[in-house]
Amino acid sequence: MSSGNTNFKNFKVQFNGGIESSSSVKSFKWLSVCDTSEIESFNIKDQIQTTKQAIQDAKQQQIDNANKLLEERRKQAQEDAQQVKDAVEGLKNLFKPKNSNTEIESPAEE
Repeated sequence: MSSGNTNFKNFKVQFNGGIESSSSVKSFKWLSVCDTSEIESFNIKDQIQTTKQAIQDAKQQQIDNANKLLEERRKQAQEDAQQVKDAVEGLKNLFKPKNSNTEIESPAEE
């Protein structure tokens, strides 16, 4: 009943019927004082402060993650905009006349 614990406590159980079912227990009583020294005690104020700090840390982590994601998306948008500008410039150059500065020679008159 101790799950490996060497501290044993005496108790008294009265059954109302068989011991196969926990609903058969009529009464239960500790016959010795329980040693509660191994049970972790906590201060409610400390617990509240720890919880508040954990919430603040989680909140800051979410803010940091959102800012990081926003910055990554901003950089990607700038790269995409530059690619569009380059593509537009490429299309302009594609439709530009190749020899815009050369004059067309007319046939010589004889």
